[in-house]
Amino acid sequence: FSSMPPLESVKILCSMMATLKGSRVRRKNLKLRLYDISRAHFYGEAQRKVYVTLPEGDEQEGMCGNLRTTMYGTQDASKIWQEDYVDLLSQAQYQRGRSNGAVFYSQERGTRILVHGDDFMVLAKQDDVNSFEELLRSKYEYKKTANLGYDREANDDTEAVFLNLVIKLRGDNSAKTRECIIEPDTRHVASLVNDLGMEKSKGLDCPSEKRSVDRQIADSRLPLLDASGKSQYRSLVMRAAYLAQDRPDIGETTKGLARRMNEPTEGDWGRLKRLARYLKK
Repeated sequence: FSSMPPLESVKILCSMMATLKGSRVRRKNLKLRLYDISRAHFYGEAQRKVYVTLPEGDEQEGMCGNLRTTMYGTQDASKIWQEDYVDLLSQAQYQRGRSNGAVFYSQERGTRILVHGDDFMVLAKQDDVNSFEELLRSKYEYKKTANLGYDREANDDTEAVFLNLVIKLRGDNSAKTRECIIEPDTRHVASLVNDLGMEKSKGLDCPSEKRSVDRQIADSRLPLLDASGKSQYRSLVMRAAYLAQDRPDIGETTKGLARRMNEPTEGDWGRLKRLARYLKK
């Protein structure tokens, strides 16, 4: 296995970029640069014998291939890939996080890094971001997907996608207030709406409704969902819970639905569909 940074770390770096303007420690404005490493799982050296069929056109009867590097689909590929980039960053004096092995910090440069699989997010002054890019270039092929910042003269990007989250910047270096807005992954909303068959339903303005005591008692007497319905209910509620990390407006509703995951009823299913109608709108 390999470590994954907490979702909050993305929000922290975005917040720091927007709020550390003109600090005594960092006179220059911070930039947030995003990288995507190409073919990441092919960089680490294989640590065990793994044999694969030869690619089409190179087949030979009775012959197979022995992996010299890891490959996508092998069980330890992500772990070995992490060991590879950790070694690179450690040699460059980046300190690895104590609570999470996928975050890094350089006190000398003031550079903060988080790594999610093969995606890097780097927060630092422009010169230090460029220095980090040189380090990446020394070993890996990559795509630079965005250079977020508030410097309009430098043509900084104002919008980017990271982990399917949409990051949008408002304001510039001359503005009194600078904003960094994170929009959640809309695919989860579409999935909830489609799986519940609510594509043609009207949207609602509120994710839940206040129920009287009599209504709650009546709902508790409704039939339980069958095994298939129970499994789908649990799956959809957990998808909503993941979405709620970026959608505080559905947090309370999702928590109430999650309390019913052990023995959900038809009434709970109806409340889940109401949440989908709210998300649809």
